[in-house]
Amino acid sequence: MPDTDMTAVKQKACDEALKRIGDCGRRRGAMLDLGGLGLTCLPPEIGQLTKLTELHLSHNRLVSLPPEIHQLTHLTRLDLSHNMLDCLPPDIGQLAALAQLDLTHNRLGTLPPDIGQLANLTRLDISNNKLDALPPEFGRLAHLTRLYLSHNRLAAVPPELGQLASLTRLYLSNNLLAAVPPEIGRLANLTRLYLSDNLLAAVPPELGQLAKLTVLDLSHNLLDTLPPEFGQLAKLTVLSLMANRLTVMPDSLRDLENLVSLLLHDNPALQLMPSVLGSDPRIMQVAHPATPKSILDFYFARLTGKTRPLNEARLILLGGSGAGKTSVVQALRDLPFHEREVSTTGVALCDWTLDACHGPPVTVHVWDFSGYEITHALHPFFFSSRSLYVVVVAGRDHRERDDAEYWLRLIQTHASDEHGQGPPVIVALNQWNVPGCRPDVDRTALRDRYPFIRGFVEMDCKAKKGVPALRTALGREVDRMPWAREPFPEEWNAVRHALTATGTPCALLTQDAYRALCAEHGVQDEGQQDYLAEILHHLGTALNYRNDPRLHEAAVLQPVWLTRNLYALLLRAEKLAGVLGLADVEAVLHAEKDDAARAWLMYLMERCGIACTLPDAPGGGAWLVPRALPAAAPAGSAEFRDAPDAIRVRYVYQNFPGELVARFIVRRHAFVEELREQKQQWRGGVIFSRKGARALIHAIPQDRQLLLTVTGPRKAREQFAELCRQEMRDIHAEIPHLDPVEEMVY
Repeated sequence: MPDTDMTAVKQKACDEALKRIGDCGRRRGAMLDLGGLGLTCLPPEIGQLTKLTELHLSHNRLVSLPPEIHQLTHLTRLDLSHNMLDCLPPDIGQLAALAQLDLTHNRLGTLPPDIGQLANLTRLDISNNKLDALPPEFGRLAHLTRLYLSHNRLAAVPPELGQLASLTRLYLSNNLLAAVPPEIGRLANLTRLYLSDNLLAAVPPELGQLAKLTVLDLSHNLLDTLPPEFGQLAKLTVLSLMANRLTVMPDSLRDLENLVSLLLHDNPALQLMPSVLGSDPRIMQVAHPATPKSILDFYFARLTGKTRPLNEARLILLGGSGAGKTSVVQALRDLPFHEREVSTTGVALCDWTLDACHGPPVTVHVWDFSGYEITHALHPFFFSSRSLYVVVVAGRDHRERDDAEYWLRLIQTHASDEHGQGPPVIVALNQWNVPGCRPDVDRTALRDRYPFIRGFVEMDCKAKKGVPALRTALGREVDRMPWAREPFPEEWNAVRHALTATGTPCALLTQDAYRALCAEHGVQDEGQQDYLAEILHHLGTALNYRNDPRLHEAAVLQPVWLTRNLYALLLRAEKLAGVLGLADVEAVLHAEKDDAARAWLMYLMERCGIACTLPDAPGGGAWLVPRALPAAAPAGSAEFRDAPDAIRVRYVYQNFPGELVARFIVRRHAFVEELREQKQQWRGGVIFSRKGARALIHAIPQDRQLLLTVTGPRKAREQFAELCRQEMRDIHAEIPHLDPVEEMVY
């Protein structure tokens, strides 16, 4: 009779189990699956299946096992995972044929000593339980090859584990282990040992006897040293030591010839920067991990005095035309103030020694960007997440609030790191003493929207007001930038000088040429070559776009050459209403004798969405530069405002990127409408036409919006609208951290 206290659900689960047990018995089956039924108890009838070899009971609610379980003497595989077992019956030891036992995700706090009687067990998984101890009888499991004990509460493991002569894998991660018994070193067949996320302050030197070990994970412990015997692990391929307290590493690690992965991230006392260690696998997939040889060579070279602290950083100044950026730079460098300072037309580069920081002075590579609107499109191409930024605003035209927002949004969009964190920014409120020019900004609101703002400094360069405060603020931020003091090997420095020396024969190096140059100066390892290129790029001393899928062909570029030519091309395009002919390009680049380099500059502008080739242009070629187009919209754009049956889509941005319309024009220039032989395009918008449908795209930067309006016959209108919307999605995907809101307007 069914138990009257059982709920209908429990009774249904029990009935289904009895049915399956009966069916299995009648057909004398060898495998029975009772998983996922919601069983709270296992019917004693299970003991009748004496021929059973596999029993699956996972994902139930079992809190115990019936004594009849011991009658399944032919059982070779028992799956009890994902239940609520808090103990095992001693009779479990009578399952003499058992080879695989899965007890993961239960509530087991102890194990009966009888488990040691399972002499044929080859695989035992007890991970994700509450075990705080193991019986010494574990040492009797002579045929065990894999033992999973991760995610328990083990404070120790018995030395008898060293008797498991057949063991090849041992998982002990995420426990409370304060020590590892030296007997583990007797596991002659062990190939993988996982001890991460414990409380290990030391490991026994006997681990060096594990001659077949290929993977050793000791990450997230309390280790400050490693035994020299680790150098005996001749077959080791992976050694993970992340998030420890290592202060030194044994020289014997250099003997591990088969090591392909050495993970030392988050060991601050070793002073190994990300540029040396490679990408952190806890944060991102490692595409090109640092080679162990390059890491160890760097580490031991530093110990022998062949490195020096880098003591360098890059400072980028941004602000509108007339805000006084150049005057700020002059003031920082203790140079005289000029009432009519000549405005920067592209980017002005100089070096400055900052001594308002802890430790030795830091050489700051200053990049003073032009405030001319036409040049803004190029600025992000030179941004770096590892630079320090100063946004200079003045109140002369009472646009300081909008100006501050504009530059901060640009930094947030194009200079945030892989975690979406913006770089440190100081906002300089300039011309503070000039009547009618004192900048008025809501500092609290700006900090709330842009948490990477590190401070505001009230300045007047003529009166020298705020200059010491700005120096102090910059020194404070440099002290927070670990890469500014990064150890820099002598060989790296030799490569750098070869790249930046006056008279270097080529301003544009291919990847192969760069690697050859590195090898010539003693940097043979490709990992180190790549780290060096990354460091120099962040400093702005030699630009590298190896990781940019648009520009991977170029390895290293001289910044002065690149900035001078790109900004000159952009300014020339502005004078020509947005169209550059081949003769114009040749006139701008007349000093560049390398035809390949000249062609690459135009290729770069195309690949970055700054320009596009105009087909069938007279004179051998021409390029459209949308950002150099006229500012005023043509009269025809007003027709879309009240057009009936139009499809209207609004895109709202948290941070409005100014290049959206330009990118659209470049990508779909063939569809731009012409009226009286004039393309209907301007700096803030464009009109397209296709198969009877017309589309207007125009930006409203002050509202952080872009509007798409499509008119024409219904079918053509709908198709064209969908094409435009897909194009917008593709453009949005190209710009990091954008996440716009797309909404239909009715």
